[in-house]
Amino acid sequence: MSPVVLAGVGIFIYGFHGVIAGWIYAFLGRTDTLLRFLVYQPGSQHRTFEQDGYVLTTIALVCLAVMIASYALRALEYLIFELAGLTMDIDRIEELIKVLESSHTEELSVRKGDVVVHIRKVGQPSLLLRSL
Repeated sequence: MSPVVLAGVGIFIYGFHGVIAGWIYAFLGRTDTLLRFLVYQPGSQHRTFEQDGYVLTTIALVCLAVMIASYALRALEYLIFELAGLTMDIDRIEELIKVLESSHTEELSVRKGDVVVHIRKVGQPSLLLRSL
């Protein structure tokens, strides 16, 4: 799945390259103007943003792409492990139902975090989920 996410981020950056680069260039230009005003040094010769603007914009765009890819992969990992965790919890509940069916006990209760599961024998075992 991660190659699909990385390809998606690459396509997104490629498709919106002009718009995103324009926003970054404008932001860096305004920031340079503000900082030049705040750090006024008469008679000093330094490079202007116009000379390095496109290089700095490209570097910032690459950094932004890496950040977007990182967060997209983090979201993918969260979804995969949450879905796997949910599946494991359902499998665990099914195991508890089988234990209850084969035992002489009339009721089982399991607590995990804020969720409590009560399983009772009533002809057919019933399942009650509630959040505290």
